[in-house]
Amino acid sequence: MLETNIRIIQPGMNLYVWVRQATVTGPNLTTELIEKSCGVIRSRYHLAAVAHPKMPNTILIASYHQINPVHLDGEDWELDVTDSLKPSEKLTLLDEDGMRLIPKLAERALLAQIATSSSLWTMDSPRILYEAKPIFIENGIAAYRRYEIGSIFIKNVGIGIVIDTGVAFFSKESLAYYFDSKSDATERVLRERKFMQLIRRQDGQKGTLIYDNGRKKTKCYFVSPSYGMTCATTGTLRIKNQSYDSLFDYYKATNPNILIEKDTPAIRVSFQNMDRPQPVAADHVWVRVMNEYLPNSMRDIDKITPNDKRNILINFWGILGPKPLGQMAPGIEKQFWRPSKDQIFQFPIPKLDFGADNVLATPKEFSNPAYSDHFRNRSQMLRKFGCYQVPPNICRTFYCAYPKTLGEDAAKTLAVDLASELQKLTKKPMVSQLVSYDNISEAIEQLRDLDQNGMVVFVLNEEPSAYYEAEFQLPGWRIKRINKSTVEEHFLYLQSGVKDKSNKSSSMETGRRRWSGFVSMTALDVIQLLDVTPYRVDSLGPYESNLIIDVGHDRRFFAVSLLISRPNIKTPGFRIISHTQHKVDHKEEAINPVILMDEITALFTRLPKKFDPLTSLLIIRDGKFVKQEPDGLNNALLKLKATGYISQDARIDWVEVRKDTQKVIRLWDVNETSIAHNPLMGTGIKLDDEMVIMVNTGAPTLPQATADPILIVANGHCCNVLDAAQANFSGAQMNWSSPRVAQRLHIGMKRTDEDLKSRSAQEVRRLR
Repeated sequence: MLETNIRIIQPGMNLYVWVRQATVTGPNLTTELIEKSCGVIRSRYHLAAVAHPKMPNTILIASYHQINPVHLDGEDWELDVTDSLKPSEKLTLLDEDGMRLIPKLAERALLAQIATSSSLWTMDSPRILYEAKPIFIENGIAAYRRYEIGSIFIKNVGIGIVIDTGVAFFSKESLAYYFDSKSDATERVLRERKFMQLIRRQDGQKGTLIYDNGRKKTKCYFVSPSYGMTCATTGTLRIKNQSYDSLFDYYKATNPNILIEKDTPAIRVSFQNMDRPQPVAADHVWVRVMNEYLPNSMRDIDKITPNDKRNILINFWGILGPKPLGQMAPGIEKQFWRPSKDQIFQFPIPKLDFGADNVLATPKEFSNPAYSDHFRNRSQMLRKFGCYQVPPNICRTFYCAYPKTLGEDAAKTLAVDLASELQKLTKKPMVSQLVSYDNISEAIEQLRDLDQNGMVVFVLNEEPSAYYEAEFQLPGWRIKRINKSTVEEHFLYLQSGVKDKSNKSSSMETGRRRWSGFVSMTALDVIQLLDVTPYRVDSLGPYESNLIIDVGHDRRFFAVSLLISRPNIKTPGFRIISHTQHKVDHKEEAINPVILMDEITALFTRLPKKFDPLTSLLIIRDGKFVKQEPDGLNNALLKLKATGYISQDARIDWVEVRKDTQKVIRLWDVNETSIAHNPLMGTGIKLDDEMVIMVNTGAPTLPQATADPILIVANGHCCNVLDAAQANFSGAQMNWSSPRVAQRLHIGMKRTDEDLKSRSAQEVRRLR
């Protein structure tokens, strides 16, 4: 039985909420300030509030009774909220405003109740809460249970509250420990080195911290330790037009309950929306440790199985009590929502084409054993028959650049074994050439002398700028980067085996298998850099092609990717290309419509001159279409039709894919004994005619964690949202970097993500 982590608010579709209109006044009001007023009203007065959808400078507060005047102020803003004195309004789920606003009000009412009845704390988002005490501590890192809350309207069902759980990691010690000026020189070096490992500044990270000022916790970023500086010796501070002799005086004047002494160490950090670094008490700041930088012993803590996740959430709901939304609703359904059979869909895995016209058929049945065999056969067929498409002019020589501290034996073994693996995949002779170096600059200089536009497997040393230097200084090169520590770890497995904890012996066979797997995964990344297609799907559902549009996380670049997959009687039968371009305004998510049009049309001009027009196209926006982007897209389509790339009567659909959806919905199968398991990949729920949620990963290739769905939204631009979902599922089957495992994202979305990350790396280096 398919179940979700959603609980429906009683009484379902008959739910209604009384609201009061309130007017917001103040200097320089913005949308952000209106939202801020809603947040302060929730946190300070425990009332849910949302911006009015049609009336500017007006909010709706979930209350039947008149609201007392409220004055709010912050660092650089102030405003007043006053009741409009109009009669209370009744919002229902039978009108558009109710369907849109009641979910937000319900979510905020729940957050208000949690704030008054639990010890959970928040940091940068009120929707994300953390337990007060860690659930696990190791290697100086503390793991905390994390909850994320959302809401959703489900057609003919009602409003659902969505709660997901995960794990967040912070340093056990505050920064006062890592930068203790009283420790001796040796200990100071060790502590600072440990701190740098936790924040990973050598990988270009700013170092995310969490600062507790005694009232709330805030995200900030590491600037400098400032050895010897204390809260009493920071010098004069100017905050909110008020001067303070020191940080100690500021704390005592504004927050006398905070436990700070004059000799408490201080450090400098930066906050969002503040121009200058600020001193803060070091013993009130901790490191936010990113999951990808955890030690091996902690890598699995954040992997929660569906059954464990379900039980944790059941316990959490029990703590919230029978009326978790207070007076706003009579209660919540006791069981998680299970969609009806007509809402559930299951896509079959499409056929896959490998080298020499060999085909891996669709599994004969929807079962874990059949799917396990299918994914296992992907790797076997790739090694046996080779890749589907290998460029005739593929580069036959690759360089292996390695730091001399790695040792020639490890580098030579890697290069030789990698060349052998590449030859098996491409069915072409491959040759490696070693390049040793003392520093990154030396390696780059040697490579430039050897080739102008080559392929290099770059084993990076510990230089802080190694990642960016390799990317920035070798334009036009195909670069596969590997950390030196990763090579050393796997080479040690090959030489000494892997220790068996049960009998305290070492298995050489396991060690060789680990090394072989590492080489194979590296080879799969290399062939993609060489424009090799390992295998392809025979179709993208009802579409011949998919166009993906994505914006980088820093909004400095956007990328477009085109995937064509159709019968080979048409030219081309299969092709994937992508390109990345600067954004005009990195302060906004929106892409300039003219530049978007030019970039899309330019992408098509990179296709072969002999080209059969596309008869169907699905356009996928990673995130949301913003502002005038649809205008740029429409103009691009007109040009592509005029130039013959798209037929005049082509079917063209648009959808948005929310890979990081705020809905935090999870799906699992519950058996007769109430044990939850991941569903098969390709399983989903049609929430309404415009929106589906589906998992591209799941059983049987995700044994430890819970499948992470994607949300697909049509917004009136797709005649059948299930067709778009099927295309996304088909596109996700090309997990070329790890064929034995299901992939969460469409290959085009994965490609744009990788391209944007690469361009961002170059930009970081350029701006230094």
